[in-house]
Formats: sequence, structure tokens, C-alpha cells
Amino acid sequence: QLGDDSTNSEDLSDTIQPESPAVVPTGKVPWILMTFIMTAEVIGNGVLSLPRAYARLGWIPAQLVLFGLYVITTHTGMLLFRQRNGQPQCRSYPALFLKIFGKAAYVYATLLVYLLLFMYAAAGGVVQATAWGGAPSPPFLQSLIINSSGVFFFF
Repeated sequence: QLGDDSTNSEDLSDTIQPESPAVVPTGKVPWILMTFIMTAEVIGNGVLSLPRAYARLGWIPAQLVLFGLYVITTHTGMLLFRQRNGQPQCRSYPALFLKIFGKAAYVYATLLVYLLLFMYAAAGGVVQATAWGGAPSPPFLQSLIINSSGVFFFF
């Protein structure tokens, strides 16, 4: 949330600085909304692919891979937690990288964040395309879409 008019006229390059007060978020997300967001993140496309991974790898190797990923994720999370507590003014991964490692790491982290967001969107698109591949024939689908849009229009 931006401050008064004097902070609005600042140079745009100041917005990438973690200590800039003009880019501090409000942090007022209701707990119920955050609960749904975190649940959707945890129960995402990865959980949908677990049965196939278990079928291809077998029970023991799949459990070992999951445990290895658990260890890596927990260790990485603890490292990020410690760095975040050491740099409370940083509100994002790129800002944290800028403060700790410098400008080159900031660019690297920003690219990784955008790549991750793109991969989330691509994974969702692949799942939807796969689901639509098994959809009924087009005339049935068209009438279903028309009827459902009419129902939502009147309610």
C-alpha cells in the first residue's frame, strides 16, 4: 500500500528495495482465505499424480523418494525461515536474495519466481487439457454449457 503523495512520486527503481516503505504490504488476509489458499496449494496437482507414481515406482521406492523430498523440503524451509527472521524487512524471496547476495541474485530469484508461476499455470493447463480430452461429445458439451450459464444467470 502506497503512502502519501510524496512517496508516489519516487523513482520506480526504489520499489525493488526491501527497505522501501512504499512497497510494504498490508498483511491483512483473513485467516479463512489463507486456510483455503494453503489447502489448495498442498492438495494440488502433485497429490493427483501420486497413485501413478506409486504404480510405476513400487511401494518401497516411492516411499523412499517421498521421504527424501520431505527431508530436502524441511531443510530448505528451515534455512528460509532463519533467513527471513534475520531480515524482517524483506517481504519476498527476491528481496531476501537482494539483501543477502546482491543484485545478481535478485535478478536470478525474480526469474525463478516468474518461472515457478509459469510452471504452475502450465501444469494447470495440462491437467485441464487432459480432463477435457475425456469430455463428452461436443453437442452434449455445448448444451451443458448453455444450460449451466442460464442457471447461473438467473441465480
